[in-house]
Amino acid sequence: MSDQGVQDFYSFTTAPLLVNEDINDVKDDDVSTEEQDSLQCQGQAFPPSLSKVIEEIKQLYAIALPMIITGLLLYGKLAISMFFMGKLGKEALAGGFMSIGIANISCYSVISGLALGMEAISSQACGAKQWPLMGQTLQRTIAILILACLPISVLWLNIEPILLFFGQDPDISSVASTYLALSLPDLLFQCIINPLRIYLRTQNVTLPLMLTAAFSLALHAPINYILVYHLSFGIRGIAVVVALTDIGYILVYRNGDAGRGAV
Repeated sequence: MSDQGVQDFYSFTTAPLLVNEDINDVKDDDVSTEEQDSLQCQGQAFPPSLSKVIEEIKQLYAIALPMIITGLLLYGKLAISMFFMGKLGKEALAGGFMSIGIANISCYSVISGLALGMEAISSQACGAKQWPLMGQTLQRTIAILILACLPISVLWLNIEPILLFFGQDPDISSVASTYLALSLPDLLFQCIINPLRIYLRTQNVTLPLMLTAAFSLALHAPINYILVYHLSFGIRGIAVVVALTDIGYILVYRNGDAGRGAV
């Protein structure tokens, strides 16, 4: 292959898919404009400087690290709930574990999947600075999730005869049914929390969610202790505490720095 053929092939493989007319306005600190123009005319890709790469990595971690910690804190709430279930006895632990599994499969996975549909719209609207569109997308996603949860609520309220039909222990089925029935407020709150996370994440706002998750986790154990031991609510108290600690996530939106969409 001739030198001209090699140059044409390299130019084709390194050409950008989306051409921006303003891209020539971007200058690198280490190379003069004349050298950049010369490289672009030759069809050669211009690598970013090390300082820019480091800066992008810092920005990535600034967004991702709070999200990772938030996920760990949410699983911490689940671990605390399971701990108090175990203190109530084997039947409470088995019934609670079964109800959490049913909730994850029948509801939370469905809500998370449906909520992801707004991420593409919200990210594009944020990039275009269409703040009203972001607010409308958040509202409509919440409405869709609430409608999707109506049949799930019916399933949860009638889960005990279904479990008995499949041969589950009556006592364990009763505990699972009680826990799911009292988890209906949490079901409603999750329809708001999941879109809210996406709404804030597309605006690079992740720290408030992490702080709220830490605050709710700090309250989770003491409230469980009061309701389970002092007020003798048992498995009912554990289900109620999960819903109570979800309220903190909803209050994040009321923070003036949480987002800029018009909701």
